Amino acid sequence: MVVILLPLLIGLVWYLVNNRSYLGKWEHTVDWQINGDTYRQSYASISFLKDGTLILEGKNIPEDETSITATGSHMYKKGKIYISDEGKKPTDDNYMIIKGSKLCDKDDSSCEFYYGRKNRKNRIVINEEYPVYDGTGVVIDYFYSNDCSHCDEFNNYIELELSESLKSLITINYFEVWENKTNENFAKSLAKKLGTSFDGIPFIVINREKYIHGFSEETKEEFLNVVKEYLEHK
Repeated sequence: MVVILLPLLIGLVWYLVNNRSYLGKWEHTVDWQINGDTYRQSYASISFLKDGTLILEGKNIPEDETSITATGSHMYKKGKIYISDEGKKPTDDNYMIIKGSKLCDKDDSSCEFYYGRKNRKNRIVINEEYPVYDGTGVVIDYFYSNDCSHCDEFNNYIELELSESLKSLITINYFEVWENKTNENFAKSLAKKLGTSFDGIPFIVINREKYIHGFSEETKEEFLNVVKEYLEHK
């Protein structure tokens, strides 16, 4: 019996010493939220192959056409998995850490944004909090870009034309959408909930109940009327 178990014991010790258990696929699904409302879901996985290759995959759900794939290499050493881009050797300053059943980035000290062995158990919520309408004042979600003439008109109106008394009662959440895909996705999600579509900027959402597309002399009066309506019924 001892003779039979000895090879198994040696094999087990070798396995534990080399800690090859990290090999395989680690994955997670993320609910991206703003103030508790999910505006996007994504899936990502990282696979460590026995030949030292790693494969990164990611996609929005259900938009499979936005999927991305990247390859590189990996090397395990003392609880850390050192990784690098394809064709390069792993370096000491780029690694991931195994914490129990979680695989975490070296900069994620709380291991909040982790990968796990079973995707169903690794649903992560990333929530950002912004001021919201609480029954008083006015909260504006303002979607804009830095190269937008009508956005400039709205900015100038707020800064130069709106009275100080009104400005003191208005809170503006700024969401740049031209270079920020996250903000663009949030704009689309918010527009859908309001029964419209996000097809241009500026897109001005007031108390997440009413909205204005664009900004001009014509919409200026509409914006002011909506703001005053909320303030008069506070």
